[in-house]
Amino acid sequence: MLNNTILSILLLLFLSTIVTKSQTVVVPVNIHIPILFKAISLEKNINKPDLETFVVGVAYEEGNERSVGIKNEILSFGKNEKYDLLDGKSVRFEAIDVNTTKDIRELLYQINPAALYIAPLNQNMLQKVMSATQKGKVLSITGVPEYVDDGVSVGIGIKGDSPEIIINLAASKEEGAQFSSKVLGLARIVQ
Repeated sequence: MLNNTILSILLLLFLSTIVTKSQTVVVPVNIHIPILFKAISLEKNINKPDLETFVVGVAYEEGNERSVGIKNEILSFGKNEKYDLLDGKSVRFEAIDVNTTKDIRELLYQINPAALYIAPLNQNMLQKVMSATQKGKVLSITGVPEYVDDGVSVGIGIKGDSPEIIINLAASKEEGAQFSSKVLGLARIVQ
């Protein structure tokens, strides 16, 4: 009986660690979004001269408090901030509730985002979203640094007291990205 109780407690602790790890944004939105935009503006395929509006999808899960909170912060930030990071192009954020989207890849095709920001998601949904970005050749970006290790292309983490750009080279190539040597020299690269 005591062994079952201890085993149950250990299992709960382990599962809560997995959920916490996979949903932590470590740099505030108002700091990491401009850094991400600067990094992706140096990606060779994303900043096309004929592109008038730079659309960024925001993948989130309704019902997931952290996910909805980050989505709301990004949408609010997008309404209040003007970007000169992308050669004066206007930026529009498009919220995508991945729980109500049957075919994420088809939706990405319809809204044609230049990038997809991935808010905190459960692990199963994260895998579905990453599959869609790879198949649809849409650059995936995030504020959850662990997601870059899991296969998201670009994220923001912390090194010491400063934000750090993290690039998953294999994932970014799978999504069709080609980063300049300038951004690669500034970023921590993971495989």
